[in-house]
Amino acid sequence: MTEGAAHPSARASPGTLIVTDDRVFGPGGEALTRRFVQRVLWFDEVRSLALDPSRASATLTYRLVKGDPAFFMICVADALIVRRADLREIDAEGVGVDYRGHVVRLRGRPAGGAEAPPPLSVELDGVEVAEIRFRRNGRLKAAATVRSLQSGGLRVFLTSEGAEDATARLALRLGVDQHCGGMRLDDKIRLLRALREIGVAAVFVGDCVAGAAAAREAHLAVALAGGDALGNGPSDVVLLGPSIVPLPVLYALARDHKRRIERARHTVMAPNLLCVAGAFSFGLTGLAAVFISNFGTSMVYNNTMRSLGTTRDPVAEWPGAPSIRERRARGYAMGTVS
Repeated sequence: MTEGAAHPSARASPGTLIVTDDRVFGPGGEALTRRFVQRVLWFDEVRSLALDPSRASATLTYRLVKGDPAFFMICVADALIVRRADLREIDAEGVGVDYRGHVVRLRGRPAGGAEAPPPLSVELDGVEVAEIRFRRNGRLKAAATVRSLQSGGLRVFLTSEGAEDATARLALRLGVDQHCGGMRLDDKIRLLRALREIGVAAVFVGDCVAGAAAAREAHLAVALAGGDALGNGPSDVVLLGPSIVPLPVLYALARDHKRRIERARHTVMAPNLLCVAGAFSFGLTGLAAVFISNFGTSMVYNNTMRSLGTTRDPVAEWPGAPSIRERRARGYAMGTVS
């Protein structure tokens, strides 16, 4: 395996690191730029990252709690390195490459459902030399959930009682619209009241037991505390788990429910308005008005009954929503409404 010639030119000042590399940050290096960003944002020391394609550079602000600054810069430089290898074989169980006269192979099984990905085994010339195990931390799923909600027109605001720099780093990883750290419970209450005063329908998502006072100020409260929160807080919806992944599914169902209610209202109003107009203009009798009104009501009833037997899945139409198979694996409730 050979390494590309990505040796950055870096200038460092306390808390700031400027990295320049024409190949990574210059024209045509979009893929390498994304790769670099994904790598360095997982460094706990990094607080923010700004790209400047015109100068083929990236500026990082960081704070070292412990450790050697020189080692941190080496890690940043390593994020620029592009490693290439000659592909030897690839199949459903793994991939093998030639590396300095040896055959290196990764073996694994596909991940499925809500389980943690299976381990990867590393073989050198047919001998297993290492095993890599994984565990889910929810961050990637949370970021995908935030993007899905934003694609539906929602804005996501992250509040935390933790330090501002830690909150900013988490907000950057999740891709939220705005964030604020160091917020106490009364600060959240004032924020929700201010949003309500300007006509913004805010949804509180979090621990509705510990944050009961803030949850009461929201237009809708979604509890993440699990089954223990049932009946113990002012929540409108309780998710049986600490994950926000089901939120796009719930939003899709809510939008579809609202659409059906609007359609039913229009279906009922049209015949009744016709009765009023007919009574004044065409001299409709009371019996005719009753017949027309009941006809509109029966249409709503029949449409509702038909929707219970349809197979259209409104959740699947939501941008970024999980497939039916994924929802079954995670145990989500499914709706078949029209």
